[in-house]
Amino acid sequence: MALVADDPLELHRVVRELVALSTLPAAWRGTPTARIPDGLADILLKSLAGEFAFVRVASSQDGAAIEALRQHGSDDAPMRMAVQQIGADGGVGFLVVGSRRPEFPTEIDSLLLEVAANQTAMILQQRLAEERLHVTLSEAERSAEQLRLALEAGRFGIGELMFATGEVTSSPRQEAIFGLAPGTHTSDDFRNVIHPEDCERVVREYTEAIERLEPIHTEYRIVRPDGSVRWVETHGQVLPDGNGRPGRMVGVCADITERKQNDELLRVALARLKDEFIATISNELRWIAAIVEHSDDAIVGKTLDGIVTSWNPGAERLYGYPATEMIGRPIRVLVPADHSDEVPELLEALKRGEAISDYETERVTKAGQRLDVSIKISPIRDASGVLIGASTIARDIGDRKRAEKKLRDLLEAAPDAMVIVDHVGQIVMVNAQVERLLGYRREELLGKRVEVLVPSARRAEHVAHRGGYLQAARPRPMGAGLELTALHRDGSEVPVEISLSPIEGDEGTMVLAAVRDVSERRQREQQLRDAEAKLAHISRVATMGELSTSIAHEVNQPLAAIVNDGAACLRWLQKDPPALAAARESVQHMIADANRASHVIARIRALLARQPPAKMAFDGGDLVRDTLAIVKAQAAGLGVAVQTQVAPDLPYALGDRVQIQQVLLNLVVNALDAMRGVRDRPRELAIDVARGGPSTVLVAVRDSGVGIAPELRDRIFEPFYTTKRDGLGMGLAISRSIVEEHGGQVWAAAHDGPGVIVQFTIPIAEEDV
Repeated sequence: MALVADDPLELHRVVRELVALSTLPAAWRGTPTARIPDGLADILLKSLAGEFAFVRVASSQDGAAIEALRQHGSDDAPMRMAVQQIGADGGVGFLVVGSRRPEFPTEIDSLLLEVAANQTAMILQQRLAEERLHVTLSEAERSAEQLRLALEAGRFGIGELMFATGEVTSSPRQEAIFGLAPGTHTSDDFRNVIHPEDCERVVREYTEAIERLEPIHTEYRIVRPDGSVRWVETHGQVLPDGNGRPGRMVGVCADITERKQNDELLRVALARLKDEFIATISNELRWIAAIVEHSDDAIVGKTLDGIVTSWNPGAERLYGYPATEMIGRPIRVLVPADHSDEVPELLEALKRGEAISDYETERVTKAGQRLDVSIKISPIRDASGVLIGASTIARDIGDRKRAEKKLRDLLEAAPDAMVIVDHVGQIVMVNAQVERLLGYRREELLGKRVEVLVPSARRAEHVAHRGGYLQAARPRPMGAGLELTALHRDGSEVPVEISLSPIEGDEGTMVLAAVRDVSERRQREQQLRDAEAKLAHISRVATMGELSTSIAHEVNQPLAAIVNDGAACLRWLQKDPPALAAARESVQHMIADANRASHVIARIRALLARQPPAKMAFDGGDLVRDTLAIVKAQAAGLGVAVQTQVAPDLPYALGDRVQIQQVLLNLVVNALDAMRGVRDRPRELAIDVARGGPSTVLVAVRDSGVGIAPELRDRIFEPFYTTKRDGLGMGLAISRSIVEEHGGQVWAAAHDGPGVIVQFTIPIAEEDV
């Protein structure tokens, strides 16, 4: 970092810290020496933005060390240290400052640290001299020599000038300061070492002090015999003789070269900082002026009374008035007559110090044309914070207004209800279709959150969905597979479909929602589902009619067994003595056969019953076994060998069990029919149930029948298409409708042998996904 910072705020901070450090002697006047290290550590942390500060100085009383430690934070990042001695050769002490800033210490940091050390050295040395001088004066009656020693210890020289003889008695320290050899000296010896540029002034000051019997305090340069230039500070007091005339002068002197060097360093740094600060501010002002000059917006300055004080080219282009015509005139020149009440209100708001943002109104050009504008007005204050005027930025929003009107016209002409929502979810525009669809008046919705149109049970969810959509806004078509409802003003819910489209505006992304009433379509869909359910029921009944012989056989078998077991039971009971054990076994057989017949009838009743669909979890293996029980006799009569394979880890399927059994029964019956005419090969039926994917169960029905031509495999699922001589062509169409209603698929394909394989999928129950 350069000694002069680029940032005006940083420049200001450095100047402030240097000034603060230069005032330390005055600030610590009267502060005990023991408290100076603590204060200095705190100042160093603040001025150098450090995290560690350690100060060690010698006590002015007994020379013992006084220390202060400050440390902030516990970050493990490496810390850079800067060390600075206090006083010549560190005789007074030293400072250590640490910071985790990678650029520490910069030249500015080193400058601040050096100034702090020099100011502290001067304070402590002066404090040492003052405290010892105080002790010496309190004991002046006992020893004048102690005063001399105290001053010498504080690096102060002591001297006495006798006016009558011109002789000067000097302490060793004073002789060392002026570079004179030990011994007796005259006033000329001291005058001769004063710097030529300061000599005349110093002689004049001493002469005036002697004549007036006044104290003297002055600073000047000396050129010692070795050629070195030093700065000296002297304090003298003229003492009168017995006649009231000047008799002698006693004084104290000190070498202040280091302080002067520090003052010069500070002065140069401040001057450089000042120049750089002024240059930076000038550049900023020029940049701001260029922005104002080239801005497309109209930027106007005015007084609190509305008198124009500045007028940029953007204002000339917008309003048509040149600056020479507008400066000095009232701003109300631009206000239409029907908006005249705006000016007093806006000026009153400004006088209260209020800023006005995005105020939309109309203004009049020089040619009399009315403009739609958006105005931003900011108060202007002077350096002391007093409000003196205002700055107005006006932007032509005519194109936007016309676009908004066109959009409103389009929305009003749309057949669907249209709602525009801003980036925070507030409704900013609706069309008449919204009023007709949902019963709200337009003014009841504008400014409200869009969730007012969402049923209460889904409002919290909708807020989250709205936020997620805005993060990656994209067009979403109507429907999108969502069952949605909108809340009517009377509290009822209206089935709807919604499409979303993002609209980019000045204030962020807005969303256009097209809301379509699908009540009639939902009713038609429900009617269609009801009709499909009736047709499916009829199809089940028809299928059961086709299987009546097989069903009768399934029921007759257990009934015949019951009759035979009953006759056997009677015979065992007629024996003498009765064969009770055998009779009991016959009764048990009767009960088992009756239950078997009951199960067959229950399965048939379940298939023939007409009831609303009910999706629940069921076992696919049980479904296959129950279905084969119904067609067992028919398959045996046709000489069909039936094989089943159910995966051991098969999860439960989710659906209406009766409807899915109808699909499987239809496929099995079709497979049996396809094998009636087969004579040259075994008649084989295989049913496999396994996982079809991560979330589906796959059911496959394979036969060795006559097969289906490849071009007909898709057509067999069309309504009224059949390959049977006496078929209606509805069984497979209904099966496809059932499977797709469950979210699955059904298809036919060839397999390795003769015949065909028909497969369908159904979803897995959620707990098994």
